[in-house]
Amino acid sequence: MSNLQITLAYLRGQLDLGGPKWELFRLCLKELKDCSGMFEGPSYAKLLGFKSTAMKTDSYYHAGQLMAMSIVHDGQTPCFLSENLIEALVQGPENVEVTVDDVPDIETQSMLKRMINLCFTNG
Repeated sequence: MSNLQITLAYLRGQLDLGGPKWELFRLCLKELKDCSGMFEGPSYAKLLGFKSTAMKTDSYYHAGQLMAMSIVHDGQTPCFLSENLIEALVQGPENVEVTVDDVPDIETQSMLKRMINLCFTNG
C-alpha cells in the first residue's frame, strides 16, 4: 500500500466528537479497497485477491487489523466486502458454499465453467 497522507486540522477549543477518527478510518478503508490490489471484484462485493507482495509483507494481516480497529473504535465498517467473504470470516471458509458465478474475474469464471462442462460431458 502506498503512503497515505492525511491532514487533520483542529480548531482551538473544539471538541473531538469522533469526526477526525471516523475520517481517518474512512480514508484508510477507501485506500485498502481502491488502491491496495488486495481485493478484487465490484466495489460493493470485494473478495480477497492474490498479491504475492502483500503476502510477503503481511499486508493482508495488517488490512484485517485496520478493519477490526475501525469497527471497534466506532469508525466506518468495511462495507465493500462481499457477503461470501464476510460469511467465511465469521463461520469459517469450510462452512461457506460458493459457486463459479462468485468468481469476480470473468476470464477465470469462463475457464472454470468450460472445465466443469468438460467433466460432465466426459465423465
